[in-house]
Amino acid sequence: MKASEIYAKLCEHMPIRLKEDWDNSGFLLGDTKKEVSRVLVTLDVTADAAREAVEGKFDLIVSHHPLIFSPVKSITDKDPLSRILMMLIKNDVAVISMHTNYDSARTGVGDVLARTLGLKNTRVFGASRTDTYMKLCVFVPREDKARLSDVLFAHGAGVLGDYGECSFSTDGTGTFLPMDGAHPYIGTVGKREEAAEAKLEVIIPKIRAGEIISAMREAHPYEEPAFDLYDIEYPKEEFGYGKVGDIDEMDFLDFARLVKERLSCDAVRYVRSCDKVRRVAVGGGSCAFLIPEAQAEGADVFVTGDAKYHEMLDAKESGMSVIAAGHFQTEDIAMEPMAELIRSFGSLYVKKSETHRACEQYL
Repeated sequence: MKASEIYAKLCEHMPIRLKEDWDNSGFLLGDTKKEVSRVLVTLDVTADAAREAVEGKFDLIVSHHPLIFSPVKSITDKDPLSRILMMLIKNDVAVISMHTNYDSARTGVGDVLARTLGLKNTRVFGASRTDTYMKLCVFVPREDKARLSDVLFAHGAGVLGDYGECSFSTDGTGTFLPMDGAHPYIGTVGKREEAAEAKLEVIIPKIRAGEIISAMREAHPYEEPAFDLYDIEYPKEEFGYGKVGDIDEMDFLDFARLVKERLSCDAVRYVRSCDKVRRVAVGGGSCAFLIPEAQAEGADVFVTGDAKYHEMLDAKESGMSVIAAGHFQTEDIAMEPMAELIRSFGSLYVKKSETHRACEQYL
């Protein structure tokens, strides 16, 4: 499987449109046409992880945090990032980084964190992106319906919740009169024709309408495809870093111990403003900015990775409990699910990094 094909499949699950404007998610290093058989998954592309990839003869690294974040003005042996880049380029190891788009994806980092802590009835809060939808109806010769459907599905059409490749079709008869200057796929200029056609209907994200229409036009056998495109009343789909859900009631300190155990933390920091925990909000990594929204959702406690002193103080003053369990700990748990996803793409050997561990230690 080519590296570009793996990237395309990753983007189906964590669309690149979900990344923040300041982020640098994407295919960041290497030959997109490279044939890949071995993939290493890691939270960060550290020097240890890069050596692990080289020594293990991996063709591709898929990371969460971007290998390249700020502009690189020179590549020499004088700084850590340059040394990693030189090592990977010399050994033909490609790198894909899926950062804030994985954070916000339907089954992304927040979802993994919520499941790890046993949350039930979860939903998104603090949405950073909202998708609205349109209906595309295109008329196509019946013999070309399956091929055109494949093209539409490949560009993101026909997704309904957890189901993909959804469509509906009806058969009918189309008429048309090719006029001077036309180059008809069926029929002749100056003569009205009838054709056995199918009306193919799919739902598409409004934000991708232009891309999908362009792909449809290119793949359609007709010189001038007939199609309808209109807005529909369809539930909006929200994407965001935060998830909120419920647990069976427990004492706050028991819940803090559960967080520490489930995330394999050496220690957790917390501020406590409640005795019992029933509703929990989570946001992996640096999501302390969501504390006010978590409180507005009725959460008793917000679990995140990083939180500054004043963020913790403000939370306590406002009556909100917060557990800061560590940036690495709240995101590294999502790397094995990432590896499982890539394994589902085909005959690939995929391994989560064994050398990359939390850099922080405690006395």
